[in-house]
Amino acid sequence: MARSHSIPLIDIAKLFSSHGAKCTIVTTPLNAPLFSKETQISGIELLLIKFPSTEAGLPREHESADLITTPDMMEKFVKASILLEPQVEQILDEQRPHCLVA
Repeated sequence: MARSHSIPLIDIAKLFSSHGAKCTIVTTPLNAPLFSKETQISGIELLLIKFPSTEAGLPREHESADLITTPDMMEKFVKASILLEPQVEQILDEQRPHCLVA
């Protein structure tokens, strides 16, 4: 959920895809624009999940570490990231990927 991770993530997905692997990038709605152009060009699937900002005590639009400005917000961001676990587990159960890059 840090914008600086998007370029290497796209690069590795494109590399795997070029070797025939089905690639899906899991991201949140507000982070999706970082990936959408590249994924459309290369045929990489984009799967959106809800980032639990408000459940962790963050403002609703805080889905990226780039928006964190205080230590308290960082603590809440980490908590929200941990709360993603059930959604990620569901995706892993349903899609059964051969490889997960995080």
